[in-house]
Amino acid sequence: LPQRPFHPPRAPRAAVGLAGERGPVSRAFRLDVATPAATGAGARLGLRQRPLLVFLTQHGFHSVGLSFDDPPAVLAGQSLFRHVPCDEPVRLPFVDAEFPAAVSMGVLEHVHETGCAQRTSLVEIARVLEPGGTLLVFQLPNHYTWIEFLVRQINPWLRHPVHQHSRLFTRADVERLLPPDLSIVECGRYNIIPRNPANALPAWLRDSPLFVAGLNLLDDVLTALLPVFAQNWFFVLRKR
Repeated sequence: LPQRPFHPPRAPRAAVGLAGERGPVSRAFRLDVATPAATGAGARLGLRQRPLLVFLTQHGFHSVGLSFDDPPAVLAGQSLFRHVPCDEPVRLPFVDAEFPAAVSMGVLEHVHETGCAQRTSLVEIARVLEPGGTLLVFQLPNHYTWIEFLVRQINPWLRHPVHQHSRLFTRADVERLLPPDLSIVECGRYNIIPRNPANALPAWLRDSPLFVAGLNLLDDVLTALLPVFAQNWFFVLRKR
């Protein structure tokens, strides 16, 4: 389901949005990079999230996707997309200061499961960012989310347990993980209403703009009233 736009500070020159994409990770945001029309090349980003890769490619941005898996079929043959296979869980296969921006969506909280660590990953991402470059982190699970709390209570009783994150985070946790050359520009919590269960709804309902707008409005209100219990953190980080 589409989610409400998020706009980092400053006056970005290029809009990158996912307002029309479906799925719990769909977000809209802006990056402080030049537009493809102005440069002829667009911005290079190191990414993992598939819907975002598709969106960037469709809007003329060069993108680089790093993953253990094969590239998504929908991006096969796209001249603006480059897939980099990687079986190394620690070292990124890029030179220093290669990217002006990078995005981590639903990845950082899982790196310890493949033999890495959150701080090591942040150090590596900072290494491949240009000075002044931006790192956007989304879907970092909040330590106090009511959703994870409920899942942990019911999973022992379920025949097929629901996915639960093995690590949850507070802002203080993230601050302790940051290398010296990364600093927080902005952060916040979002999504107090679970989104994945909505995929089981009939297509006519879950794809309805009116239903999505109503769900987003309710989510915004509840998150504003009870932010501590929201599911996810977002962080906008800047390299010095």
